[in-house]
Amino acid sequence: MADLSDAFRTHLCLMNSFTDPTLGKYKNRGWYQKSVDLLAESLKVVSKHVQIDSLNEVLVSPALSTHKQRTIIQALCSQSREDAFDVSVMMVDGMSNRHTKLPQFIDQPKFVNDALRLTYSLTTVQVATMNGPNSFANYDYPSLQTVFSHNSSYVLSLILSGLSKIEAIPSVFVLVLDSAANNKSNVLLGGLGVILSKIYIIYPSTGHTHLSVDGHFGNLSQSIRGVNLYDPDDFITFLDSSPTVAGVDRTPTVFDFAPIQEKMMKIGNLSSNSQYCLSKGQKGEISWSVAPSLHSSILYGAEKDDIALPLFQEDFQPSLFSAKIQKPNVEAINKKIDQLIHHTGNLLTKDQRDHYRKAAITYGKQSFRQVISDLNQKRRKTIAFDSLFDDNGEDPHITVLNYLEKHGYPTGRIPKPP
Repeated sequence: MADLSDAFRTHLCLMNSFTDPTLGKYKNRGWYQKSVDLLAESLKVVSKHVQIDSLNEVLVSPALSTHKQRTIIQALCSQSREDAFDVSVMMVDGMSNRHTKLPQFIDQPKFVNDALRLTYSLTTVQVATMNGPNSFANYDYPSLQTVFSHNSSYVLSLILSGLSKIEAIPSVFVLVLDSAANNKSNVLLGGLGVILSKIYIIYPSTGHTHLSVDGHFGNLSQSIRGVNLYDPDDFITFLDSSPTVAGVDRTPTVFDFAPIQEKMMKIGNLSSNSQYCLSKGQKGEISWSVAPSLHSSILYGAEKDDIALPLFQEDFQPSLFSAKIQKPNVEAINKKIDQLIHHTGNLLTKDQRDHYRKAAITYGKQSFRQVISDLNQKRRKTIAFDSLFDDNGEDPHITVLNYLEKHGYPTGRIPKPP
């Protein structure tokens, strides 16, 4: 009888909580039955691929484990496309140079050989957001090779430019990169710590990095074979006409982030980990934590018990950092342009020759502080709660958990502050 009475009181308390007017500030979840059906179906699928060993631990089949990283990244991209999730996903990668040499013709003249042609490098910043019928917005950055070193500073500069092109800034940012040296460096992590409040940097394992940005490059490499490209302007026109390209920026401002290393607490073993998290604390300090492999907890914003360490030296104020603008290095490329013009004779018009020279010397000149100021003025991806719940400045998610715990409902471990 006592058990029945306790159950009734719990039921009554639960029903009373649903009438609390403050709960109306939150979006309604789907119907309970729908959630149960979805979870039950998910468990059924998982049960086909797992088994329990003698230590009562879950074993996952190799076939399922192989696709784990791509599945998590795909799920993150789905979240990024919806306004209800305060997260955005960005990928940065470069297209193979063998597809981007100029000039290029459908019927290539023998005297225009590969040694003579100029490499027009193409780097794409891809954002997981709806772009018309496309599931990603691809922002392309073409540049004559050797004009700018494609080091960590260059990658950071394109990330900044890509951020300037999105409509809203999320609280959590996910960056997917390959494990090239310019993507796994103290300079890159230090620059990201200055730019963003919370970011996950994901490095998929070698051999499993064929992602959506590679599909974009595949489309370009197929269609580029059917066009004549005399000069850089022709290449820009080709990119602009591609249905998978959201925008082309040939003059992004390239900053020098190398000095940030002098203010950092050095991070070791960069090559041996697949996931980093950078997060700004309540007092403005930047911390970092690391995981050896990509974990699905990133999908739920769950805090793990990883040790967080300071990213910068104690006396450094990230908000005061300013990166200098890099100028293009034109000496080597100008020699290549002169050789191309000399050997091609009348193949190129005067305007086309001028287009090559202009592509070498034109560069972005927007100040670093202005770029950061513009980003700070963008709207947030989700609207912060302004109700009775956040009078104390606490995160709304934490407030809800505290409210439920106060009324005796089991909530599990409440996430710790960053």
